[in-house]
This record gives sequence, C-alpha cells and structure tokens, in this order.
Amino acid sequence: MQEFTLNKFLTLKLEEGKTVIYVNKKPFTQCKYLLLVIPLEYTDDLEDINSIDEAAEKLSHLLEEDDDFESEIKIDPETEFWAHCSNLQAWVENNYDSRLLHYNLAFPLLEALSKAGDLNALKAFKEEIALRLESGYPSVIIFLIAEKFIDYLEREDFLLCILNEKDAFNALKIESILNVKLSPEYESFDLGDENLFMFENRKVLGLSLSNSNINSVFKYITKLENLFALDLAECNLTKLPKSIEKLKKSLEILDLSSNKLESIPIVIKKLTNLQNLYLRANNISDINNVVEITEKLERLNHLDLSYNKIKILPEDIEQIKKIGIIELMHNLIEHIPDSVKDKWQFRF
Repeated sequence: MQEFTLNKFLTLKLEEGKTVIYVNKKPFTQCKYLLLVIPLEYTDDLEDINSIDEAAEKLSHLLEEDDDFESEIKIDPETEFWAHCSNLQAWVENNYDSRLLHYNLAFPLLEALSKAGDLNALKAFKEEIALRLESGYPSVIIFLIAEKFIDYLEREDFLLCILNEKDAFNALKIESILNVKLSPEYESFDLGDENLFMFENRKVLGLSLSNSNINSVFKYITKLENLFALDLAECNLTKLPKSIEKLKKSLEILDLSSNKLESIPIVIKKLTNLQNLYLRANNISDINNVVEITEKLERLNHLDLSYNKIKILPEDIEQIKKIGIIELMHNLIEHIPDSVKDKWQFRF
C-alpha cells in the first residue's frame, strides 16, 4: 500500500487501486477525478481561466465531444495516486488556495482540516470562501451557498463579498429592521418564496419579503436601483408607498397579492417598465382607474385581479389597452358586456 503524508493532518493512501484522502488518520473521501491533459487545439479556450474549476468545466465539455481522444487516455492507479499527491501537495504549499482544487473537494476538505485542528487551514477557510464569492464564478457561488459554507462568514462580510457596497448596506438595513435573514439566490428565484433576494453581478435584482412592518423598510427597498422583481405578497399592505416610483426604470415584476388593498394603487402608473402586475386576493372592489393606469404601462403583459371583490366593470373598460392577459376570475361581477367577454385577453 502506497502512502504519502502531506502534514500531520493530511495523508493520501492507495487502497485497492483507489486514492483515499485521510484527515487526522480517518478516511475523508476518495479522489475520483484527475484532470490529465489539455489538447493543443483547446489551449486558446483556456487563456482566461482563473481556477481549476473553470478549467475542469471547459475540459469536461470538450472531452465529451471528442470520443477518440478520450478513449486513448490510459493511466495506472499508482501513477494516478502520485498525481493526486502532487496536486494536494501544491494546494497545501500554496496556503490552501482553493483555485488549485475543484471546489467540491477544496471547501469540504478545508472544513474538515479546520475542525481537526489545522490552524493554517482554519485561517485559509474563511478567506477562501470570501475570495471565491468575490470572484463571481457562478458554479462556485452556487455551491458555497447551497452547502451553507457562507454561514462561516459574518453577515456583513458575506453581503459585501457578493454585492456592491450600496446594495449590501440596504440589504443589511432591511434585515436589521425586519429582523430577518434573507436567503440569497443566484440569478433566479420564484415568486411566492418568502424573505429572499436574488443577485447577479454584485447587484440585487429580485427581492421577496413577507412582513407586516414592510413600510418601515420601503426607503431601503427603493434604493436597490437595479431591482426588476419585487414580491410583497402577504405584507398586510393597505396602500403602496409613493416612493416605489423610484424603481420606475428597473421594475418589471410586482407582486402585491394577498394584501389589504381596496383599489389599484394609482402610483403604479409611474412604473413604466412594468410587465407583470399581480393584485390577486386583496379587497379590491373598485377598478374605475384601471384604464388610466394601464394606458401608462405600455409594456404590461399580465394583470391579475383574481379573487377580489369587484362587482362592476368600469364603463370605459373596452378602452383598455391590449394586454396579454387580464385575470378577473373569482370576483363578484354580475354583468359582463359581450364586447368585453369576447376579448381574448380577459379571463373571467
């Protein structure tokens, strides 16, 4: 059995043809993948890589497309073992630089070494989490969030790693005032999920809140100048603060469902980039301003007024601009003019 000791906490052993990593003399994991070669014709594609993660993703994709090349790869277990030893040695000698190992090995291994008492690993652990979050590389960020490695950072440090200073400050203020910890989502999130923010390129792009004290943080919400999706469902809103018009350049999706609104907030007509407006399950009975509001929203494609208390449609409803979908299901409407009923964009 081959054995290679890197330090008193970390050892590699060749067992039954497999390379096994030991932490503090206990089996940690088996090395499963070795990046072997970079075909000459692919080198131009790798000029801008900053970590083994980026190289592995590009090479994996390329090699999958080249069956003839892949079939020629031959490596015996002992040679593979010493290659893994060399990789881990370089990682240790370079102060546990996580760019030198794939992230799905580097961070769990750093965590294990830290818990085992390796002070150098402990020091590097938080630093590497912060550095890789700041790098902006999507797969690493998603991994660190999903595996909860971000919990090792102070909240302020984490937000400053992934957001610009202004958005980080406003996110912290919202969390502090509402006494919540917003869950981070990278690149996308679903309406209906509570207390989270979606980010990309160091900007908050989506925000979902559920709290009766929402008015107290509105001034910080409207300072998120790249916000395109805002979910304020179930926030006990009786009116919509006028300050929301500060988001008129960015906001495309607004969900005000399950609140206590009695009419369509007139300030919404200021949100000229709005595409989807959800007002379902409020206390709305009067929609006499619907034409006035929608004529200003030239990009509006979906208006949901379902599950309200609407009894009468305004006389000028036929003048409403053409919208992809207007939902009026489960209201108290007694009479629907034929001219309106037959329009495809209305759903009763």
